[in-house]
Amino acid sequence: MNIWGILDIGSDASISEVKRAYAKKLKQHRPEEDPEGFQRLKAAYDIALEQIKERTEPRQETLDFKDFTDDALTEYMDNNMTYSEESPSTLADDTDRFREFMEKVEHIYAEIKSRNDMNQWKVLLNDEVLLNDEVLWNLEDRSLLGCEMMEFLMENYRLSGEVFSLLDSLFHWSEQDVAFSALVKNDLCYAVGFGDDAIVLRLLENGASTKVVNRKGMTPLESAAAMGYHNIVKVLLQYGANIEANGSFEKTSLMWAVRNNDIELVEYLLEQGANVEARSSDTRTPLMYAVEQGDLELVQCLLENGASVSAALDNGETAFDIGADHGHREVVLCLLEHSGDDSLLNVVLSSSIGLFERVKYLLEEKGADIEERRKDGATPLFMAVKHNRFQIAKYLLERGAFVDTQTNYGWTPLITAAVKENIKMMELLLKNGADLDLGSSISGSTPLMFCADDEVYKSMDYLLKNGADINAIDLFGSSALMEAANMGEMDLMKYLIEHGADINLKSEEGRDALSKAVSGNRPEIFQFLLKEGANIQTKDNAGRNLLLIAAAYDQLDMIEFLLKEGFRLEDTDNEGNTAFMLGAGKGKFELLRYLMKKPYNIDQKNKNGKTALMLAVEAALPDMVKLLISKGAVVNEPDNQGKTALDYAKELQQKDIVNYLTQQLR
Repeated sequence: MNIWGILDIGSDASISEVKRAYAKKLKQHRPEEDPEGFQRLKAAYDIALEQIKERTEPRQETLDFKDFTDDALTEYMDNNMTYSEESPSTLADDTDRFREFMEKVEHIYAEIKSRNDMNQWKVLLNDEVLLNDEVLWNLEDRSLLGCEMMEFLMENYRLSGEVFSLLDSLFHWSEQDVAFSALVKNDLCYAVGFGDDAIVLRLLENGASTKVVNRKGMTPLESAAAMGYHNIVKVLLQYGANIEANGSFEKTSLMWAVRNNDIELVEYLLEQGANVEARSSDTRTPLMYAVEQGDLELVQCLLENGASVSAALDNGETAFDIGADHGHREVVLCLLEHSGDDSLLNVVLSSSIGLFERVKYLLEEKGADIEERRKDGATPLFMAVKHNRFQIAKYLLERGAFVDTQTNYGWTPLITAAVKENIKMMELLLKNGADLDLGSSISGSTPLMFCADDEVYKSMDYLLKNGADINAIDLFGSSALMEAANMGEMDLMKYLIEHGADINLKSEEGRDALSKAVSGNRPEIFQFLLKEGANIQTKDNAGRNLLLIAAAYDQLDMIEFLLKEGFRLEDTDNEGNTAFMLGAGKGKFELLRYLMKKPYNIDQKNKNGKTALMLAVEAALPDMVKLLISKGAVVNEPDNQGKTALDYAKELQQKDIVNYLTQQLR
């Protein structure tokens, strides 16, 4: 018999299981009654622990314990064991004390009133220095007694956490047995994490709540399902765990089982009433997870239990889209067959796997709506382009599908084909009248701009070759070149300029690429644009030069850079506001503290005679008002209308500012 047979456990046992098996076998092989049996048991125990350590912490030279049979075990005992009948453990010499201790433990536990009486346990543990006398109890004896106590408590566990902690302070179970420590700490999540169903059961019987969550915010049931602990899932449900509970990940136990492709657990949870239509934080259903993974068996199981094929994400995508995106042929066919819904959109998604004839049948024989729309506004043509169904896209266009249809997110078929670098599809769309420069209804971005954002140069080449407007401006006032300057994309900028982008093009607000480089804090791009001929004297429609734009965007490094380029802090916009004034009126404390280190006139006035203090009052910024006054701003300075900062505060009913300014004038 090998070591695992002696301990009566499997060779894949954990340290916790080995210790419990050892404690249980000690009852059969006490050293004082069966010294030889005890010696073999102790040897098997030591070797088993050694093997597990070797398994988790490999060394260059290791013993092969796999087939450690009788002869090898005997040799190991002869070479390593010090126990003998002539030099027995003190435990063997003091059998009465050992048994007396356990009898007292059993007596205390048997009396319900005394079971959790800390005084009784303290008396027992301190009796005649019972366990702390190193002469009477050596470390090995104390360890054996700890194993005996552990085995007793596995069956008799209805103790308070306070009592468990007291016992643990003596026997150190939580340091030696991580699973058993869950019982000591009354920590259900901890026990589930180690997959110890025996400890889990005892904690539940002792009243542990199934509603607790671990550090990751997961309930015990979620954790058990996520780690595939079937027995623990079952016992948790038996003790009232909410099958639909979801923690910080917002996934139910059914979703975790699906994610793990655990068909057995999925079937069990469905039998127990798990909601097959539950939604995760990203609004996915269990079916969508199964489809994404391409697990046909799971998909069929969920469908047979009522999963909806038509359930959609917030963006309108269904299980059909997910299956098509991942190329799961059999899964998509299964969905189509099970849905019984010959929706043109669903068939389009399936068409690349042999269902083109059904598309034709639906349009020509059934009169299907060629402009049918999903929740996100996508049409059959859009979906055919998105999923590269060229034959279907061509057929739909021949049947009169609107080529420039837009989704709710402002995407056209051409934008989609361009971003996906599908030149063949782009060519098809342009031949059928697609507007080369049609902008998104949401952003105004053209297909070329979308490609520039993603740096899809192949598509950009094709679009420009066919006449795309490289200087188009979106709804936010940016051209492709301006946006590249703002984002600091040097290679893209060079490409656009080489292909004819106007370096001094301005938006309706008067912004150009150079000002975008400033607001984006891109000094290298700034220098590059200057070399390419950008106008350094550029101003926007509000009269702000580059320094004032840098101030408006809190770009202190760019301000410093521009001051070296000859710009001045006295520079003003169309209303006579300086960078200091703009900062005061916008609550830009960091900017003002920076500017206050430079020579400045805190009471400088704009064209209306207003000072920085007045602008701060008008913006209802009490902290800015206090900062300016602390730096010497004149409180009663009048503007062109004769009004002071206090007058504006009163007009705007800024009570706190009125009180503060009044105090400053006393």
